[in-house]
Amino acid sequence: MNGIVLTVLLVVSLASSALADNTESCQNYQIHEIHEELTGLHLRKTEQIKDCVKEDLENAVVVGSPESNKKCRRIFEKVIQNIARSNKKSKKGGKKQRKITQKKLETRCRKDRRTLHKKCSKIGACCSLMEPCREKHASLTEQIIQLKSKLKQHRVQCRSAAN
Repeated sequence: MNGIVLTVLLVVSLASSALADNTESCQNYQIHEIHEELTGLHLRKTEQIKDCVKEDLENAVVVGSPESNKKCRRIFEKVIQNIARSNKKSKKGGKKQRKITQKKLETRCRKDRRTLHKKCSKIGACCSLMEPCREKHASLTEQIIQLKSKLKQHRVQCRSAAN
């Protein structure tokens, strides 16, 4: 009888430790690694499209209709206003305040970069060169889509393993 109870306890403890190891690795290592790879692909895609647009800059034309041109200007001005509004300087002095201000500026810069990255596709729709450049780098877009689905599947597996 005692042998059976010990065996059951051993199996339960092994299962719970394996579940804890699986959950820990899901949350900390694997998801983070996939997310970093996804961020790298986004940056590479942005750089390649930027280089493509720079190469063909002489061939750029303004988007057709006046309505779409107005819409593009509004989008661009709104994005620029949001960034300019967030870059107000503080007037306090002192060494400690400068350190705090520097950290705030770095954080604000990262947020502004993220904002521009998110709004880039909206602004890019106003440029005639964006579509051919996107088509040139469609393979990166496919890789990003695959990684996003992999990340989503992995998160679902980790949630189900945690429950």
